[in-house]
Amino acid sequence: MGRSLFRSRLAKEFIEDATSPQSSLLRRKSPSSPQPVEIERMLIERRKELEEHRDMLDGRRSAVGAAKGLLRETVEYYLSK
Repeated sequence: MGRSLFRSRLAKEFIEDATSPQSSLLRRKSPSSPQPVEIERMLIERRKELEEHRDMLDGRRSAVGAAKGLLRETVEYYLSK
């Protein structure tokens, strides 16, 4: 009797673990998996990339603004002749 109770409890724990969404997520270890630790890693990486892209965009906006000012000066120069 004791042995079948042990097997029954073991089987129940195995089935609960195998069908638990939380356990399933925690077992996944591959890159881009839905595991909470991996999601946090990806979010940190994406935030870093976003900040780099924002910096690049700011630089390009600044360059476009400078070019626009130079163009305006050039056009005004030729119109004033």
